[in-house]
Amino acid sequence: MRDAFIITPAELSTEALASAAKHLSYSFTSDERTIWSGQGDEHIDLTEDPDIAKYYGEAEKPAVQMHGPNERYYHLRFCNVFRAGQMILSLFGGRDDVLLDNDHGLLVPLSIFSTAFMAAPTWDWSVAEELPRAAGPNKR
Repeated sequence: MRDAFIITPAELSTEALASAAKHLSYSFTSDERTIWSGQGDEHIDLTEDPDIAKYYGEAEKPAVQMHGPNERYYHLRFCNVFRAGQMILSLFGGRDDVLLDNDHGLLVPLSIFSTAFMAAPTWDWSVAEELPRAAGPNKR
């Protein structure tokens, strides 16, 4: 399994995402805290996890705290990088106020991630330190 983190404004709660996820035919755990899809190598799950905030060092905090103390942190676990990218964009869209952190040096707004993902669908963003050349400079 691979991991990534999504940082959103407070209004993007699990409940708000659940509404969109139901229309996209994603599944939920019984407590509706986790949105998931697929099995085996196709499995993806997204869970809100406020504890993620404490793992950011002092140098990273200004970048991830674009919403002040009110952001929400989501943990994305997946095997298939393309399907995970599709889930991210289908649930969150290409928003400037939502960040993707792959925990390998890539920390970008989804507006930039969306452009890169569409320009280079075979790009393995889960371990990339920067955007693919076709998508422009890495804006960290």
